[in-house]
Amino acid sequence: MIKALPFFCTLAVLLLLSKSLYGQTEKVIYETFEVTDTVEVIHIDIAGKVTFEPWPADRVMAETSIMLEGAPPRILDFFIEQGRYALLTQGSEELALYSKDKVRRPVKYKENDCFEQVSVRVFVPVGFELSSDQTRLVRKSQ
Repeated sequence: MIKALPFFCTLAVLLLLSKSLYGQTEKVIYETFEVTDTVEVIHIDIAGKVTFEPWPADRVMAETSIMLEGAPPRILDFFIEQGRYALLTQGSEELALYSKDKVRRPVKYKENDCFEQVSVRVFVPVGFELSSDQTRLVRKSQ
């Protein structure tokens, strides 16, 4: 029985490695959005974890970081092509910046649930300030 122990330990390690064969796939997507001089308010409706940072530019830039665990890279590429992580804008004087896919269904690959982590950093022109509820960017009065 003791001689079989190394065999079973090796088998167990191999099974664990086969489950995590794909590991993590990570991508970062950058999108920029024009903010004209007439825009006074930018409404924010972005799915997932969102942080805001000022930057000296006249555009809004979004940096979307995606980590998908347990699926091959082609699965993440497919979701990106389909617009799962895309941000869209609408409006002129009051601009809306929102997620194309607000409700992200769980990712499954070969009947296994995959872990997905998405975070978005929004770089805001220095002429705007974030509302206390973090749903609007308002142009600072001059």
